[in-house]
Amino acid sequence: MGNKIGVGIIGCGSRIRGLAKKLIQQYPEIEVVGFFAPRAEAIEEGRKTLNPDAEAYNDYHELVNDKRIDWVMIGSWNCYHKEQAVAAFEAGKMSFVKNRLPLPWRTVSQCARLGGKAVAGSVSGSFSAIHRITARSRNCLRPAQIGQS
Repeated sequence: MGNKIGVGIIGCGSRIRGLAKKLIQQYPEIEVVGFFAPRAEAIEEGRKTLNPDAEAYNDYHELVNDKRIDWVMIGSWNCYHKEQAVAAFEAGKMSFVKNRLPLPWRTVSQCARLGGKAVAGSVSGSFSAIHRITARSRNCLRPAQIGQS
């Protein structure tokens, strides 16, 4: 992908698509390369909005393990956030979760051991705080920074 930052989106609802669209507009090096969602209509909306050539995955594990994907954006139902975020961490991916993960500190530190570089660069928060997240993570979006602690 060269200097592009490949993004995979789990759950393709309007909120996560809107956030991804804003990121792409602000950072042209970002490219959505894949989607996973239980509804085919949601994936089609994601393709229309973000990238008509993006791949559709049958399972979120396939998405997080794709070598073309550097970042994972999780916009699925809240009850799936933990397992999907942990899968992304295990795959060594940086990730954004649309809502805070209600995890005990022990689980967070376990995730850090799974892939310290992924957790160090991860962004977890709510949409109400996205302007602060974007400002703080500006440097993380540069290709030279991806995967570095």
